[in-house]
Amino acid sequence: MVLLPQDSSGPSALLKGGMLDFWNEVDQTWDMVDLYLPTDSMELTWGRVLELFKEFREQDRQKLSELKILQQELGELWEKIVEGGSEEDWEEYHCLQRRVQDGELLEASIAREDRQERNKVIGLIDKQTDEEDNKKVADIPEMKEVLDTLRRMARKKSPGEENNPVEVLVESWDWMGDKCLLLLQTIWTQRRLAQGDKGAIIKLLPKNEEKFLLKNWRPISLLRIVYKLMGKIQAHRLNEIIPKLVDEEQTGFITYDSGATI
Repeated sequence: MVLLPQDSSGPSALLKGGMLDFWNEVDQTWDMVDLYLPTDSMELTWGRVLELFKEFREQDRQKLSELKILQQELGELWEKIVEGGSEEDWEEYHCLQRRVQDGELLEASIAREDRQERNKVIGLIDKQTDEEDNKKVADIPEMKEVLDTLRRMARKKSPGEENNPVEVLVESWDWMGDKCLLLLQTIWTQRRLAQGDKGAIIKLLPKNEEKFLLKNWRPISLLRIVYKLMGKIQAHRLNEIIPKLVDEEQTGFITYDSGATI
């Protein structure tokens, strides 16, 4: 991502709020961007810098999109040459080949920069999960965990499309438990839900007696029990790990914490 100077007098800029020092630090520490600006009193605000970054990234995406088209055209042209192409076809092929090679170099460069930036960001985070934590979150659920989660779920809630509330599954667990466990383990292993399990029924509930006002209605989504059960399992697992990751100075939006830290 480069901004080329408009003259040869060297890079300089007037940036509001000390942003020039900031970007110098970014350039030295992250090695992310070479920023050259014209010498006329150009003001570059933080918002404008972000806009430029978005423009450059969008240009990269367009070039990568064009690369796929060029690769397809190159393959089609090669098939034509194999069947007996002309000298003009060969010239066009070599021209396309150079453009494809340039595009592939750009693709590799972007991928390399993304990996480097991601690794640098991760390196700045002092609180991270370890292998044991990752295993806890990713492990396939077993019978006890599923049943314990089911028993913790709220009662007297409207069911989803299958019309089976939590109470029905709890009462029929002796003969439905194995089937439910197999379904959850299959979803966990294949990492995808069946299309029907993703569905939700959206209902409107009135907030108060003035039902003639649209603002007094709120929508709720009625989800299938399998979907809710999976979400509860993951939420419970994450609740055991989040205290290790949240900074001690954070006091808001921590459901597991007490008022003693405020």
